[in-house]
Amino acid sequence: MSKNVVGSKLITRVDSFNKVTGNAYFSADIKLPGMLYGKILMSPHPHALILNIDTSKAEKLPGVKAVITSVDTPQKNYGIFPSTRDQYPIALDKVRFVGEPVAAVAAVDLDTAEEALRLIKVEYKVLPAVFDPAEALRDGAPLVHDNVDRNKCLDYKVVYGDMDAGFAKADLIREDTFTTEALVHCQLEPYVAVANFQPVGKLDVWVPNQSPFAKRTALARTLQMNLSDIRLHSIDIGGAFGGLSEMGSAEFCAALLSKKAGRPVKLFCSREQTMIAIRQKHPMEITVKTGMTKDGLITAKDLRILADGGAYHSTSGIALTNPFIMFLALYRIPNVSYEAVRVYTNKGPRGAMRGHGNQQLRFADGAQLDWMAEELGLDPLEVRLKNAVQSGDTLLNGSKVHSCGFSECLEKVREKSGWKEKIQPTPKALRGIGVGAGIHICGFDLGIRSKSGAIIKFNEDGKANLLTGSIDNGQGNKTLHAQIAAETLGLPVEDFHLTCGDTDLTPSDPGTYTMSTAYISGNAVLRAAQDARNQLLALAAKS
Repeated sequence: MSKNVVGSKLITRVDSFNKVTGNAYFSADIKLPGMLYGKILMSPHPHALILNIDTSKAEKLPGVKAVITSVDTPQKNYGIFPSTRDQYPIALDKVRFVGEPVAAVAAVDLDTAEEALRLIKVEYKVLPAVFDPAEALRDGAPLVHDNVDRNKCLDYKVVYGDMDAGFAKADLIREDTFTTEALVHCQLEPYVAVANFQPVGKLDVWVPNQSPFAKRTALARTLQMNLSDIRLHSIDIGGAFGGLSEMGSAEFCAALLSKKAGRPVKLFCSREQTMIAIRQKHPMEITVKTGMTKDGLITAKDLRILADGGAYHSTSGIALTNPFIMFLALYRIPNVSYEAVRVYTNKGPRGAMRGHGNQQLRFADGAQLDWMAEELGLDPLEVRLKNAVQSGDTLLNGSKVHSCGFSECLEKVREKSGWKEKIQPTPKALRGIGVGAGIHICGFDLGIRSKSGAIIKFNEDGKANLLTGSIDNGQGNKTLHAQIAAETLGLPVEDFHLTCGDTDLTPSDPGTYTMSTAYISGNAVLRAAQDARNQLLALAAKS
């Protein structure tokens, strides 16, 4: 089939009109009859025991309809993997970072809710805190979690090949240590969660997210409800970047407040609270030791990472393994050692953010490659080409590379940038040129994503409804899916009405992260469209 939609012409994004006219529907825009307004009381201390919480004055304040603390919850922890669940939506007996939720209120307006927070009296016993991961590992350091020795949250080590032999073949060996800073997501929309607990026991939730099905699972566990009784509705979302992968305390508190008050609750987080509540990027100390021959062939590489994980596990296993998996897929290196340690500190939990650890390692490794190329008098782009992984390679971990355009990308960069001319040193140059390389595999199972589904339903007028569990956080997934369906079925893009990310209406989807939507969810749409086309042709053949 000739391409007439995908990659052949510019089209208007299917959600553009609503966004530019102010008609996009975000969680902050939700209005329900009798709706209350919620706020969360957050800890002012990085590390403290909770001795007592007195909510009596807040409960008596006119206009307050519900107040909750941990005693009102089922006291079930949550996390990405069952083995690493160590955080509660509301702190039980101890707070471990500034901003950890300790109580929440729902009132007839925001002013009353904020006044109620001021009336809640929390008695703390402040404990010594630890903020540096290296210090946290030392004997005698304050323990963020009493049952975790030396605050070591997780470690991961793997060796491929013969490191000594690899370094022995090198003409140049260099070792450098790099540090990266913490980064906080700043999505365009502040975090707002709306919940409506119906008398029949059904819970409706509107909240920005990257995977409504993952959020539903976490809510079901922490609220001790059946999955089928919880519905996450489809809404517009103002950016995610990894920060909306997990359940947040806001949607949990909104749901529990709604249940207690018997009315829908919209819970607002300020910009400051949003930055506290959403997962942050892992700060890392990265030591890279590389052996290279005089013609630029990498013979061995030793990588060591110390990651600041903050107060809870979150996505710890992915944050440590993901950088290495992506590293193996970039360069052909026969001898590699990798050791990563993630440490608890009294900071906000670190989680997914744009590459999930991959960027930090790529920065460190790429910078060192440039320095080594300069020492050996080599072109840094040529060094990358010489060592690049190719389609058909089998990686050190056994993964088969079916598709990889890394070398082609570098060649195109060299051609289009005027690299050969600009890389030449000039005595008075005020501008330079450089190259950085990274890769992010999109087609493998991380343990939290596997399959996706899509449904195409034709209407009597010849137009179609496309239902997919995938979420559009602004990256254009809705348009992507409509293009795939339109291309396959020979219909205009505008003939498709999309319903995305509604847990009651759409098929399941693993979520929109790690640049996987085009491959995983897109292929689900493609197969649904192919199946629909085949059914139509079969019917036409019978007529």
